[in-house]
Amino acid sequence: MLIELPDSLIIPDERSQEADDIIQMVNVLMSNVLKKHHEVHFGYDFLNWVIPKFERLKKIYSVLLHYKNNWSTNPIPKWITEYIRITQDSMETTETIGNRKIHNIYYQRFLKGDPFSRSKLVCENNSDYAFYNYIGQWKQKIDNANYRIALAPFPGGGGTTDDMFYNSIRDNYFTLCIVDSDKRYPSCDKVGETAENCKKCKKNAYPAYQNLYILSCMEAENLIPLEILKQLNYKGDIATRRDLLLYRLDQCNEDLLNKILPFFDFKEGYRKNLTFLSDDKWKNFAKECFEVIHKDKEFDSTLENLEVKQHFISGIKGDVLDKCIEWIKSNFEDFEKVKLLPFQLSEWTTIGQHIVNYGFAPSAESFN
Repeated sequence: MLIELPDSLIIPDERSQEADDIIQMVNVLMSNVLKKHHEVHFGYDFLNWVIPKFERLKKIYSVLLHYKNNWSTNPIPKWITEYIRITQDSMETTETIGNRKIHNIYYQRFLKGDPFSRSKLVCENNSDYAFYNYIGQWKQKIDNANYRIALAPFPGGGGTTDDMFYNSIRDNYFTLCIVDSDKRYPSCDKVGETAENCKKCKKNAYPAYQNLYILSCMEAENLIPLEILKQLNYKGDIATRRDLLLYRLDQCNEDLLNKILPFFDFKEGYRKNLTFLSDDKWKNFAKECFEVIHKDKEFDSTLENLEVKQHFISGIKGDVLDKCIEWIKSNFEDFEKVKLLPFQLSEWTTIGQHIVNYGFAPSAESFN
């Protein structure tokens, strides 16, 4: 994450406890900058004030000189839209300037523990973590920028994701949490239990630099481009189901795809069950999907002839995101160029921006 140290941090009385605390905070921060965990932006006067105090710590001193020598050519990057500004004011605030959100955080908050270790990315599982990191790298390519994304995984497990988010907040880490909305149709106004529990954590979070993003689509699988779905390594009946589904989707125009695919259940498909039958909006959406996938069948009669728990639209498989990660690892250059539907482009851009904001760190060759 980008951390700004403004000129207002200068302490005139250099023998004071406040001056010692500021130097200690800079020491801890710069140790983590050396590890490429975060990027830092100094006020020029504060940088000149702090440099002499690190002459005996050669590595940090050298890096501080690097920042001074390159100060005029290293403004806060235009692709950063959220960052931390450390202040002497105990009244912590968040301000928005243009498209940027700046969290003004009291310096004493960073004197205990290890708050400057790598930012945490809390997701529902390891596959989500990997997928969102790849989207961050895609955003980096869009930005045409040379930086590093440094995010430590804090994977939950559906029902434990909110606990992981809470623990990361409690331990004062810079934390980004991304969870599925679990909305089953476009007009659904309620998110799933995991997202709801994470919202409660965010509401009670302090300070403000914890960020929760709930997908606008149902789940991460909806963000997999169709051309990647076509190439996933499936065989037998699963491949047949996948190919039939994608064949039908290929015949749809973009507007229809952009309407149904954000909430289409690629993993499980659709079954006849009591919950489904009692929700008219979910049922109507499933009917619309059915009429795209099974053009030669009539929805109501098909549903009537099924036993409870039988599928009327088969999904691909529960491991579809895992298969997507495998494909990306082997085809990253192609991944950067895949065609995205409008809703996917919007979500990738938003997720990628959050990943960049929270994972922003010096490039591998910095300070070398």
